[in-house]
Amino acid sequence: MISLQKQYMRLRRKLSKYKAHKEEKFAFHGDIELKKTVILLSIATTEFIETGTYLGHSTDYIASLFPTKKIYTCEVNTEYFNKAKDNLSIYNNVNLSNLPSPTFLKGLFSKNKVNEKSLFFLDAHWELPWPLKDELSVISNSIKKAVIIIDDFKIKGLLRFGYDAYENQECCLDYIKQYLSNLNNYDILYPAYKQNQAFDHQPHGDLRGYAIIFQNMRQEFEFIYQLISKAYVFENSKIN
Repeated sequence: MISLQKQYMRLRRKLSKYKAHKEEKFAFHGDIELKKTVILLSIATTEFIETGTYLGHSTDYIASLFPTKKIYTCEVNTEYFNKAKDNLSIYNNVNLSNLPSPTFLKGLFSKNKVNEKSLFFLDAHWELPWPLKDELSVISNSIKKAVIIIDDFKIKGLLRFGYDAYENQECCLDYIKQYLSNLNNYDILYPAYKQNQAFDHQPHGDLRGYAIIFQNMRQEFEFIYQLISKAYVFENSKIN
């Protein structure tokens, strides 16, 4: 068993090899802090699984940095799917599906494509009906250990971070917690940095909120938080 300190140092060495400033300004909203954190989490996890490919900017970013990592992503909109398919055609490690995200996730689990400690990036909740509740139900009841990033998430008390809301429904903790299994323990990180940290004084859009949820991964949460604690705040919760 590798000690916590050794895991911490190993991650620091690996992280130094990657460049969060890779020329892909649309990946992960162009947010440098989010890019660095996704890189760190990608090092510490197995597969990268994304819902809501859109045009494939974020997928391209991860695929180029991790050419041997298995990446699964889905886009339900046929127009966006076809554009993403062209944009990502150079990568052998990317599997792109034109499916509703809950169907896509169920298919991955049924085919045993998902290993413990996978990283999920959920970004398909951009129009009604939201698939987020079904995505979370599938993940939380199908795998013991996972890291789940929910994009466009409301961060209480930090209104500089934008979030999604449709028909008076906000993408927030109160909305998602009922869809997470009460058999699991969760540790949640929220960004708390300023715009100049995210965009390094470059032209940019607005900050977008997100939640990083560690499901039954307390030890991994603790040593990763040591690396990024200056930019994030955390919440420990049994949730249900």
